[in-house]
Amino acid sequence: NTWFHVVILEGRNREVRRLWESQELTVSRLKRVRYGNIFLDKRTKAGEWVELSQEEVDDLAQLAGLSARKVPALTPDEQNRWSRDKNKRRPVNAMRKPKSSRRSR
Repeated sequence: NTWFHVVILEGRNREVRRLWESQELTVSRLKRVRYGNIFLDKRTKAGEWVELSQEEVDDLAQLAGLSARKVPALTPDEQNRWSRDKNKRRPVNAMRKPKSSRRSR
């Protein structure tokens, strides 16, 4: 497999796939690594979300030409749930099953 790094300013419908298909190449996998100026966590799975910091919200607002907004503080219940869920996440490598050590006879 060959990996390519592509940056587009405005994503149209299947623009990256069509770009490579115009060169008679097939795209088997696309992976978004950044949205605006926010780099996405590699461990975040499809359908999951990550809370943005105040700085990240300010950066996105400035990029979109919006006024800065204050990120609301988490309630005690949300803080408890957030810290509990954060502890459940493990790096991708830790999720792999350890290789069994078999001796050859």
